[in-house]
Amino acid sequence: MLVDLPQDIQHHVFDMYKIGLQERHKRTKDLLRKSCGESADTVIDYMSDIVQKPCSKPHYALVLTGPFARKIANIIRFAAEEKWLEADKFLLLGRFNGALRDKKLLIIEDEGAEEVKHRIKEIVSSRSLVIEERRRNATRVPSYHRVVIISTRPIFDGARRFCNVECNNVEGWNSA
Repeated sequence: MLVDLPQDIQHHVFDMYKIGLQERHKRTKDLLRKSCGESADTVIDYMSDIVQKPCSKPHYALVLTGPFARKIANIIRFAAEEKWLEADKFLLLGRFNGALRDKKLLIIEDEGAEEVKHRIKEIVSSRSLVIEERRRNATRVPSYHRVVIISTRPIFDGARRFCNVECNNVEGWNSA
């Protein structure tokens, strides 16, 4: 265990770990810049906010399109640790949505249904969310949900609450 080691060795191990993390973050940022182009900084800022400002809520959702949209969504998912959820239309439109409680990130596959789009807009723009679980009263809780939509085409084009990011094919993904 690290605690049992002398203080100077603990510092050395921590420094090595920190250098390893910095190198891994650098590789991730490089891949995002290659894949997302000009929008890479937007994706990086979105990921950073999940970690650094968990109790703030950006007023836009990321819409990832292109062949590498799923991989970019998985990278963003790691920033949310265990507090992410892959939401489907039944969870978004259904009566019981208790699974949304205490989540930082919702990853949604675009299904094109208008009522799903309306519900996503509501989640992105509202400061609170009504949670209804089975056999319990509905409660209104603060909403800090970030939304990432995986789509085959840009959606919500021109809408201020959605940022379309094209995720192109790049070399180097297999080694990441």
